Amino acid sequence: MSHSERTHLAQELHDGIAQDLVGVGYSLDLLLAAPDTPVSTRVDLRTLRFAIDALLEKVRGEIHQLHISSAKNLAARIEESAKTLCPGMVLNLILEDIPIDPDGEIAYGVHQIARECFRNVALHSRAKGLHIELSSTPDHLRLFIRDDGSGGAIESESRFGIVGAKNRTSTLGGTLQIESTSHGTTVEVHIPISNDLTK
Repeated sequence: MSHSERTHLAQELHDGIAQDLVGVGYSLDLLLAAPDTPVSTRVDLRTLRFAIDALLEKVRGEIHQLHISSAKNLAARIEESAKTLCPGMVLNLILEDIPIDPDGEIAYGVHQIARECFRNVALHSRAKGLHIELSSTPDHLRLFIRDDGSGGAIESESRFGIVGAKNRTSTLGGTLQIESTSHGTTVEVHIPISNDLTK
């Protein structure tokens, strides 16, 4: 996906889904303010309102990522996302400048896989530290992420967003392996890059 295509998609998300979510939020606010809305219903409406706010923030985050300048290489994007999505954690970063097209499908896909993993760590792992490696051979890219949290990613795949990361990896022709114990979770991704090299 080129930079212009990502910019166009970001605009569509902003004008479409994001605005729709804002509209749903306003509708819920009106129901909450209505004097004849039962108290029990208000409780459910507030829960739904919080969920809409959280989803809207996620969409806005995706829009922001689509707008990131293509001048930033994959390593810089991963570092920025780790710091943004995992604030307060001790980060150990070993990130190689991978010689692939920064506007290409692989760079975009791997960045999104990393972001999904970072969100999982921030939301569910209770980790204090995060170790991230990005490296390559002439044929493959390797992304390695390890946290020191409470584990459970394998047993709770649906809520940890691992399914989405696996699907992205599969689309790129790669593999994703997970090991999760009470001492933390490790995710290792391998993506073929021989046809996407730029240097």
